[in-house]
Amino acid sequence: KEDGANENTDLASPEHIPRFLYRLFVGCFYQPLDSIEEYYGEKIAFYFAWLQHSCFHLLYLSVVGLIVFICQLTSGNWDHPVRPWFSILVMIWSFVVMVTWRRRSNFLAYQWGTLDYEEEEVARPEFKGTEYRICPITNTWIPYYPPWKRWLKMCISIPLTFGFTLVTLLGILILYGNRDVMLANYFASGDDHTFQLS
Repeated sequence: KEDGANENTDLASPEHIPRFLYRLFVGCFYQPLDSIEEYYGEKIAFYFAWLQHSCFHLLYLSVVGLIVFICQLTSGNWDHPVRPWFSILVMIWSFVVMVTWRRRSNFLAYQWGTLDYEEEEVARPEFKGTEYRICPITNTWIPYYPPWKRWLKMCISIPLTFGFTLVTLLGILILYGNRDVMLANYFASGDDHTFQLS
């Protein structure tokens, strides 16, 4: 037991504490997931596992993005021919990240014994039904909310959501369309200090 105590004090000594840059650059790629799971539980551990996973995968995408950005700067053309290929790479990258995360999360769930764990649903405390009825499954009184009220709310919220999504999409298209026209006018002007809006 004394040897274990000496090991803990040796690890806490100042020479074993990682330097700031080491903690900054290596710490985001290595998380003590088992220790986090033991102390905080699986939900928090999965959050840190996702951070570790995304940091690792964003690293090589950022290197490719930096190369694309340098190509754009050196050519002086923002619509560089490599941009569509970079977009295709981002689509493939997102698919790879999700597939590898599914595999990693299943491995961690198996390791922590939560692979087939299903959380039991509880009624929200904010839910207020209009009346109480007996549940045919549990034979207990539960708050009941009429389906026609739920459908009425959905019939109002779905068109509103669709309308706001359409307005946002049109705003983005107008913004990017004007940006491209303004950049084309700027590069066509030939003068480095003038910028024409028309």
